Amino acid sequence: MKESKIDYIEYIKLIGKGLLRKKERTEILDVINNPNIVKFCSLGTLNSDKIIYIVRIDAKSGLCALLKNMLELIRFADQYGFVPVVEFSKNIIYTEEDGFMGTSNPFEYYFEQPMSVSLKEAHASRNVVFSNIRHINSFASSLGYEISNEQIFELGRIYKKYIRLTKDLDNEFKLNTFNMFDHNRILGVHFRGTDFAANYKNHPVFITAREYLSKVEQLMGKGQYDYVFLATDDQGCLDLFHDALKEKLLYTDAVMRSSQTPLHLTKHNRRHDKYLLGKEVLSDVFSLSRCTSLIAGRSNVSIMARIVNASLQRHFNECVILDSGLNKSGNVLRVK
Repeated sequence: MKESKIDYIEYIKLIGKGLLRKKERTEILDVINNPNIVKFCSLGTLNSDKIIYIVRIDAKSGLCALLKNMLELIRFADQYGFVPVVEFSKNIIYTEEDGFMGTSNPFEYYFEQPMSVSLKEAHASRNVVFSNIRHINSFASSLGYEISNEQIFELGRIYKKYIRLTKDLDNEFKLNTFNMFDHNRILGVHFRGTDFAANYKNHPVFITAREYLSKVEQLMGKGQYDYVFLATDDQGCLDLFHDALKEKLLYTDAVMRSSQTPLHLTKHNRRHDKYLLGKEVLSDVFSLSRCTSLIAGRSNVSIMARIVNASLQRHFNECVILDSGLNKSGNVLRVK
């Protein structure tokens, strides 16, 4: 007798919808060989016809690292037909102590929920699955700064399907980019300075701003670009590019910059500082994604810019990633 292949995705959908008996449900999860990969719980009676997948993000990382992990988890939900609802923990470094814009969920400072279910509804729903780091690993997905073009395009698909900025931020970013770029051919550059120069273990080997400028001047010399848009957290890099490129350089004034200290790990004396730090990096991602071409290093900001660009189905004319590998030794970056 020919053995038929079990479609586990379809079985999991049936489990969540309550269409299998308890015994069948247990047997199927046992067969999968990792019964904890999806653990169902009931938090109430709402949304009995849906499987709610609560994407919990709790790491003390930069915003783009959080967003990349979030997209990987939403990808898992998408694969199984779950309804994703995103919850950023109060422990993340962008949390305003007293909340912001009427929400205590930092994700909602910047984005709308992916679908029609609110976080409050999710926590009162009948069929609920909480995200788990294994859900990312189950797809052999991108790890750290390693990501393939195929993964960029796949996460771009997920971004396009599920992610929407708040209307106010979307309108603001679009207006700012339109006014700055004005239909010109823009070479986007992202330079991560500050703490990257310390060459922390398992972080990218530092490439200097002068090396970036050399590559920029090489591409600008082809006559294919009108301006350079520079997104950087490093004041020294901005000064170097400004001296070299003069009126050909575009950048955002309303962005906090430093020379050594990572901005997202530093307290600044301004109202809603945590929110603004997230907004500023999103503004850079939004602008970079809409450039004609991109020069960047290995960082989560450049990865998110490429993902958003893929979601727009624009595709950079040239995408140059400057890469000298990862540091195999050095100090470990610790976030308190």
